Amino acid sequence: MSADLKTLGNDIERLKNKIDRLDENGDVYQTKNDIETYEKNYNRLSEKLNDITEGESNLEKPLISKVNQMKSDLEIILNLINRKKEAIKRKYNIELLKNGELTGADKIKTERDMIMDQHKETDFQGNMIDSIASNIKGANNNLVNINTELKNQGEQMNRIQDHVANAESEVKQTEKIMTRMERRQKCMKIVGGFAVVILGIFDVVWLIFWLIKHFG
Repeated sequence: MSADLKTLGNDIERLKNKIDRLDENGDVYQTKNDIETYEKNYNRLSEKLNDITEGESNLEKPLISKVNQMKSDLEIILNLINRKKEAIKRKYNIELLKNGELTGADKIKTERDMIMDQHKETDFQGNMIDSIASNIKGANNNLVNINTELKNQGEQMNRIQDHVANAESEVKQTEKIMTRMERRQKCMKIVGGFAVVILGIFDVVWLIFWLIKHFG
């Protein structure tokens, strides 16, 4: 029995994976046939599980847990099949309506569904347009903020340039003052040198005069 349950569990898992991978946007006729095949496989596996566990009232705890898991997986598979079946049925009826092959209540329901889908698509596009407009508005606000920030930074750069220009002017003025001071210092050194020479000559002349006066 354990081997039968293991095989059945693997079959259930494979069926679940196939349904998960089913592309609802593919060819509607092929998809409809696939779903019908999966539904038959579900019924077969469900009956097989009932056959295996029927009359087994004293199952071991590990087997009970495995059986309950498979029952849960089969419920998931059934829900997936019903959901995809309903979606494909709508698409299938739309194809029949386009080909003029749908009549009666199914035709009225399908026409109503198509109108509702168009309204949903219109609402979706309207929401998308609103979202795009909101994004554009937000982008414009960001551009305004960026322009304001750039303007502020530009004004700040202008102030910095003015400060730099003033500093350069002050430096040049200081250089001129220092140059004049250096020139004055050089002139004072030259004048001082001449004064020393002249005083030296005067001292020599005075000394000669004194010597002549006393010893001449």
